[in-house]
Amino acid sequence: MISSTVLTLAVIPAIYALVKQWSLPRGSEQ
Repeated sequence: MISSTVLTLAVIPAIYALVKQWSLPRGSEQ
């Protein structure tokens, strides 16, 4: 269904953003 495709396209970048936030080094906060 189209809705499932839209959800997938919305979830992929969301997960990618979360992973990048978790992968940020602590040194960047200082």
